[in-house]
Amino acid sequence: MTDNPGRRRGDDEEARSAEEAPAGLPPQLPAAFSPNGRTPTATLIEQLPQMLFQAFAQALSQVQARTAPGWCGPCAARRMTWMARHGAEIAEAEALVAAAQAVQAALPPEDRAPLVALEYLPAHLRPGADAEGGDPMPDLRQGEVLLGGTWHCMQDVPVPETPGAPRKQFLIAQGALSSAMLAEARSTPVPPA
Repeated sequence: MTDNPGRRRGDDEEARSAEEAPAGLPPQLPAAFSPNGRTPTATLIEQLPQMLFQAFAQALSQVQARTAPGWCGPCAARRMTWMARHGAEIAEAEALVAAAQAVQAALPPEDRAPLVALEYLPAHLRPGADAEGGDPMPDLRQGEVLLGGTWHCMQDVPVPETPGAPRKQFLIAQGALSSAMLAEARSTPVPPA
């Protein structure tokens, strides 16, 4: 309340709120000055999550992202077992490759030839070697189907075998499929082509 005849009763409260406002910040408009009866700050706070979502979605739409599957789990297990079984021969081949690289490094650049490390493996361990006389390096394929958290190539997808029945055709589906859905798809007969 004031004794000044030119001032009204609410003027003291407005003056006090202006004094309490931090320096450097513009005073907010009263709710009566906004078109919908609310302060611009309240409107901004309500719209902020939607604005952030739109900005994030726009940024993500400009990024070309693709998650590629990993290596086939059974193929990788066969390769690691093979490497453990032939560790001494592989180490010997790696030493030969290192020696060949040292010889290549001593040559002038125009005389250097590319090295193929697989050529330094013993013949019976090289990929594609005759299976009778050797133990060729197992293939390592890209996974195509995810079952129970393990990637499988098409050669390693577990299928219940029926004696005398041909292997079923597979439908490669894009997207997330559960193991139950894949099992149901495997049990559905495929019409002849």
